[in-house]
Amino acid sequence: MTARTRFGVEALVVFVLAAAYLLSFRPFERPVVLDPATWDYMSLALGDGMVPYRDVFLHKTPGALFCGAAGASLARASSIEPIHGVHAVFLLFGALAPAVLFYGCRRAGHTVVTSCSAAAWLLAFDQWSLAAIEGARPKVATTAFGLMALSAARRRPVSSGVLGSISLLCWQPGLVFLAAAVLQRLRGVTREVGRGAALLRATTPVAAGAALPIAALLGFLAWQGALADFWRDTVIFNLHYVSINARGPLETIARVWTLISKWNALELLLLVPAVVGVSFLDRRFPDGLAVATLLYAALVFVSVQAWPDTILLGPGLAATLAVGLSAAGRRYLGTLGPAAVLVTGLVAMATPRSSRFFPPVTLAEQRESYRALAADLAPSDRVFVVSAPEFLIHTGRHNTLPWPYMWFGVDRFAAGSPGDGFDAVLRRLEEADPRLMVVCRRWGGPLRKSFEAWASTRYSREAVPLYPHVSRPMAVYRRNP
Repeated sequence: MTARTRFGVEALVVFVLAAAYLLSFRPFERPVVLDPATWDYMSLALGDGMVPYRDVFLHKTPGALFCGAAGASLARASSIEPIHGVHAVFLLFGALAPAVLFYGCRRAGHTVVTSCSAAAWLLAFDQWSLAAIEGARPKVATTAFGLMALSAARRRPVSSGVLGSISLLCWQPGLVFLAAAVLQRLRGVTREVGRGAALLRATTPVAAGAALPIAALLGFLAWQGALADFWRDTVIFNLHYVSINARGPLETIARVWTLISKWNALELLLLVPAVVGVSFLDRRFPDGLAVATLLYAALVFVSVQAWPDTILLGPGLAATLAVGLSAAGRRYLGTLGPAAVLVTGLVAMATPRSSRFFPPVTLAEQRESYRALAADLAPSDRVFVVSAPEFLIHTGRHNTLPWPYMWFGVDRFAAGSPGDGFDAVLRRLEEADPRLMVVCRRWGGPLRKSFEAWASTRYSREAVPLYPHVSRPMAVYRRNP
């Protein structure tokens, strides 16, 4: 058995163990929640014939949506609930990334123990495991495809380009993995042919591979008449979004520290000696991962909002802890050092810090509650839902307007769309005449007041707390007789 084959078999074992760990949280019994539920809904909607950007506003690239839709379609064909198919795909990604990270460490020359430590520390990074079990998370898919792109860069540059492009199409910052793959490839080719011809030889096969998924997506959107909407949502809106949510460098550092330290105090405590170990004792790092992590850390200074924005830092942090601490432990404790690092990572895995790992209701209980909310609706009745994708998922309905949420400037962007304006948004609502409206989470400001003034003459309003909208109960509007 060759070393590569042995590493592959070992990585398969790590994948199975990682999947078993994630399944221990009973992900298929978990309720759908918040942001991943939005992607769950859009994945299901794609299977119903809706087109991203044209029919549903989406400010990220849509690769994760297509992954979720594929899972839903396979589940439906197998007589399984489509929502379980969506979640299964992201569980797959959640288990695949630690296995690929393990493989990268083995190929870099590390022992099984140190490589297992890297996988364990990634799963112990609460943001990673939680995102993998909560549902459709674009950043999990972005990271999994990105790590595979880095793994393939040395020997399979075309495949690396395809995988890096898919990472980018799952979320725009996936570009860091594609860039790191090119740099990794360039480094290897320069040794072979010298600097003169290296750039062309390194970039051409990667670029050729990267062009394939992008061409397929643009062709699909052009066929569906959604290219202009794609440009508006993924480019114009994000320029608008960054301009109104930008932070200064010190504020960004403080925000990232808060987001990571909330759940990962142990990892941060050990990070300093780990960085020392990587810097001075053992610099063998999985191909391209250090570059991708540093590039993403730089991107964080453009915009960072919530804990999912730290997910892409997980593999780099995990590899640093495993390699750096193992090197330091080996120097002072001999073979017991790396084993102690692995045991510590396993203990961290077994003690997740966020209460979100243990939701208070099951998927079945949540479904019953939301269906009760819609019990008086006829199948033909329209609904308008803002930031409550759980309602749409459990009732099998689609939103009257393409805006799934209205916060973080989305309402202003909707009001500023060509030929639109918020009065026009309200006119579209009036024409649709939804019988029920549900509005949740953080939408405030003058445009919300305009909506409330419009709704007050046509609808009665009540506050309804249903999980996960408990601390901020849903505003439920029922059309007056």
